[in-house]
Amino acid sequence: MKIPLRFLLISLVPTLSMSNLLGAATTEELSASNSFDGTTSTTSFSSKTSSATDGTNYVFKDSVVIENVPKTGETQSTSCFKNEAAAGDLNFLGGGFSFTFSNIDATTASGAAIGSEAANKTVTLSGFSALSFLKSPASTVTNGLGAINVKGNLSLLDNDKVLIQDNFSTGDGGAINCADSLKIANNKSLSFIGNSSSTSGGAIHTKNLTLSSGGETLFQGNTAPTAAGKGGAIAIADSGPYPFLETVATLSLKAIR
Repeated sequence: MKIPLRFLLISLVPTLSMSNLLGAATTEELSASNSFDGTTSTTSFSSKTSSATDGTNYVFKDSVVIENVPKTGETQSTSCFKNEAAAGDLNFLGGGFSFTFSNIDATTASGAAIGSEAANKTVTLSGFSALSFLKSPASTVTNGLGAINVKGNLSLLDNDKVLIQDNFSTGDGGAINCADSLKIANNKSLSFIGNSSSTSGGAIHTKNLTLSSGGETLFQGNTAPTAAGKGGAIAIADSGPYPFLETVATLSLKAIR
């Protein structure tokens, strides 16, 4: 069911500046050379792991596309970007470029695209012209665990277009599973389409949700279809507060649990 949320406002989230994010953290620049396509590459995909206790910043100098991981005949058991348990915050600073994950089969990795084991730390993706998580993993991956999985907090801020589509998890959160607080704010276009979970939250599972629309927001065709499934689009953990929705045009009671 379509859920157009043109002016969805739950709470305001302050914008994070570049200087706020950089600090003493380790910084690595990403460019087109960091793109990967398993159908054409002659080498295996290599995940990036961050462990710096002061945090890690990936600063984009060009658009990056990571797709068709792993190559045929190989396996991928680690998130494309992994933040270790003792690491600090993890920031992806778009700089107006695009960042795409497509067709990522990371088998048992918690978060095929991005996984963070760092509790009480924040993963932030901001400033992208387009941010896409597509089939990462797809529902054909029977042991998939979602596109993004973080043990702490997650923020998607100040992006022009965010498309999160056709991701799957056998656990909570078909696209995003966030253990603590999830903030999605000031994105000009935001779409969660066709994501699914076997347990709770076809699109999103989190404890605390802050969703502030910067433009058109769409939840469509997200499901938790099994008998145990809860929250077709969004599921809030039992210990978390129920999100306050203001100025919602159409909303199915089954969409949020």
